[in-house]
Amino acid sequence: MKTSKLNAVVKSIKNKHPELKLYFVSGKKMLQYGGSGFGFYNNDDKLICIQQAVPNYIKLYALFHELGHHLCYKNGCACCSNCSKSEMHANLFALRQLILENETDALSNFVEQIEQGAMMFDRDKIRGVLYHYYAGCKEIMKTSLWRKCRSKIRYSKRHRQRIKAMKQFLGKHMDPFLRKNVGAL
Repeated sequence: MKTSKLNAVVKSIKNKHPELKLYFVSGKKMLQYGGSGFGFYNNDDKLICIQQAVPNYIKLYALFHELGHHLCYKNGCACCSNCSKSEMHANLFALRQLILENETDALSNFVEQIEQGAMMFDRDKIRGVLYHYYAGCKEIMKTSLWRKCRSKIRYSKRHRQRIKAMKQFLGKHMDPFLRKNVGAL
């Protein structure tokens, strides 16, 4: 993804949502703001921070994810009081936007991340910071939007090999739903 396309998306978001403060920051600065991962949203300050040291397609996904949080708060969505639903809504928003922008690299990466999240949540019974993010991954895989995402992207041979390796690693720990749906085209 070209930097000019990312800049055009950022400009569009700033025009549509002038109340937002949007920054691309270093990992150290992210920690100072209280964020981790690729990005975070602070509703009190209407602040979105995105990790600067990642590829543009990941910045785009993180930007749409955090914008999804902003729109949920702005519209008074009931998910704002439930962290797992909030993460799921933000992910669904990001998926929709990536499809609209026709960003297959970002979409492919995001699909893989959701599949891994669903498998990790199912296997490890994760708790803590990542719990809410991973809790919605399996639910997303049950939506019609998910099927649309899967048909939109074509996985490389390398990706199929990674999925096969993950399935072998998890083996009997993977529930039947995931065994059938992870990596399936």
